[in-house]
Amino acid sequence: MTPRRTIKWMAVVAAAFSLLRGPAEGASCGPPPPAAPHRIKGGEGFPPLPLPVTPMRRTEKKRPPSPPTLVIKVRLGADDWTTDPGDMNRLLDLTSGTLELPYTTRQLSLSEFDFDPSESPILYFTGHEAVTFSENHRRKLREYTILGGTIWADACCGAKPFADSFRREVAAVFPDRPLSLLPLDHPLYSIYHRIGKVRYRKDKEYYTDMPKIEAIEIGCRAAVIFTPYDLSCGWDGHTHEEGERVDVGDAQNLGTNMVAYALAYYRSGLMFSQRVQYEKREGVGDSDFFVGRLQHGGDWNSDMDGLQNLMFEVEKETKVRVNFKVRDVDPLRSDLFSCPFLYMSGHGSFTLAEAERSNLREYLTRGGFLLADSCCGRAAFDASFRKEMSKVFADRALQVLPANSELCTIHYKLDSVAYSPRVMALEPDKNEPSLEGIEIDGKLVVVYSKYDLGCGWERIPHPYTLQVEMKDAFRFGINAIIYTMTH
Repeated sequence: MTPRRTIKWMAVVAAAFSLLRGPAEGASCGPPPPAAPHRIKGGEGFPPLPLPVTPMRRTEKKRPPSPPTLVIKVRLGADDWTTDPGDMNRLLDLTSGTLELPYTTRQLSLSEFDFDPSESPILYFTGHEAVTFSENHRRKLREYTILGGTIWADACCGAKPFADSFRREVAAVFPDRPLSLLPLDHPLYSIYHRIGKVRYRKDKEYYTDMPKIEAIEIGCRAAVIFTPYDLSCGWDGHTHEEGERVDVGDAQNLGTNMVAYALAYYRSGLMFSQRVQYEKREGVGDSDFFVGRLQHGGDWNSDMDGLQNLMFEVEKETKVRVNFKVRDVDPLRSDLFSCPFLYMSGHGSFTLAEAERSNLREYLTRGGFLLADSCCGRAAFDASFRKEMSKVFADRALQVLPANSELCTIHYKLDSVAYSPRVMALEPDKNEPSLEGIEIDGKLVVVYSKYDLGCGWERIPHPYTLQVEMKDAFRFGINAIIYTMTH
């Protein structure tokens, strides 16, 4: 990605601009009327002649540059993608006033699209009928999102053929990442408008329920956002009796949040695609120290490079000289017991099998150590972790660790801790550590942070997360490693 391309769309133009209008209020889903014939003279197809030309007068104002393209609306099949012809124009017109961010949209087929996120950060699919991607387009869609792009998909009128086929196709694009319902504490629901409930219309009846947006997350970023209940009719400013959709006002609020979210996380996506992975040098020490990334039923590998970066910092900032090696650990396999240090994280809820709990209990009782954090500070993981630990140790509960505990003082003194702006918005006076632990015979075997540590280890900005800031996140991690090695 060149700086010129990034500036092209990220520059916020203050000059006024106009967007094409969609159908009037009360219009129905359907393709736009055919355009009137446009006749041109034969010479008009050629480029303009070179100078000399009449120079611009000093009093004439220069035409402001066009707003950068934010969204490419994908042409699908015949006219199915045009059923809400003004959805993107109207949504971006709305957000240009609400967010003061002028952007525009274009329409292209996948064959015409260059799959460059720096040119168009959002790729938008909508329609009623089933969609199918070629293997080549599946590969390019995956690369586009990994490079920082965002895919939106909207089932117009809640159309089941489109919804079912998109779920099937995105599973082929991302076989390793499930499409999951976003929890209410996801920043997409609070980044601009705070949204807890929305009004739906199914045929002629209205009802209220939580927003039901599904997503695939890549590096803590919702890179694929799918709305199985129609938002596009609301963005286009109309409603009708057929199908199932979010009411106009709530659809527009959700759309505004989606635009704000895509812009806020765009830089994170680019940095994730260009992230540096540190390779351990062989021969740093005489022994190997295995650090295990604990697998579980949820998204256990959210911050993929965090542990490697932490190991690099331990080597750089301390006198520890061992060969750190990171491995993914299945709690049912025997290699669990060869890792003196385990790390566990995730966004969503999860459940351990009884055999996994039993192995983890034995591992910790025999001297192992587990450091866990809730990725992005998500409530679902926090609730699951507490529930599972109460089953692993029915007779021991997580206890708050004081600021003078050995873990907070063994290398770095962590009596004062910096947190992300979102934490500070919830707890304005907070500066003490937020760690809990479980001890066996006076030794900590479990340490848990409800605020994210791994995002800081990634060295990538994670907007709107509940986390410990990067410097202190590394210090917590280094202290935990040293505590394990000295106990």
